[in-house]
Amino acid sequence: MGRGLPVCQEMHQRIIQQFENVPKRQIGRILGISPSTVHNIIKRFKESGQISVRKG
Repeated sequence: MGRGLPVCQEMHQRIIQQFENVPKRQIGRILGISPSTVHNIIKRFKESGQISVRKG
């Protein structure tokens, strides 16, 4: 299965703003993306300390 559409910078910011208070599944449901995408974005943020969109 291929990758879906890339998630924009604004969406990354919204995820990071919510992740300390809202479960990943709920963030995904609210924003219309999969919980695994939310998890991966949060993981990259914790590792790098930056909100960055992957080049693809």
